[in-house]
Amino acid sequence: MVNHKRAARLMATDGLEAIYPKPRMNLSTPGHGIYPYLLTGLVIERANQVWMTDITYIRMRKGFLYLAAIMDWLSRYVLSWSLSNTLDAALELVGGAPLQPGGALNPGGSPPLTMIIWIGIMP
Repeated sequence: MVNHKRAARLMATDGLEAIYPKPRMNLSTPGHGIYPYLLTGLVIERANQVWMTDITYIRMRKGFLYLAAIMDWLSRYVLSWSLSNTLDAALELVGGAPLQPGGALNPGGSPPLTMIIWIGIMP
């Protein structure tokens, strides 16, 4: 049995650090707006009426890979996806998505995707 203090000391002397999300990672930046949710009350009855997007990161030994995906809301069909080592390259997938006329794009609560849609990067 090893005391947690000894384990922490040995890790520090070897230059090891636990990998976990650090505190206060999900705080919003002061001055950023809160945007309305436009799908409230919308009846989704056909494919390509509403698309959803999501982005996540995959932790690697030396950094992250970013996975961005666009899916049809009704059928859950993956329309497009991108895997990149930079967040900007992954977001280009969403910025260049050809949305159908009269369609809606739900960013899924992701701040970078919400920014793209609301601030006007997306056509």
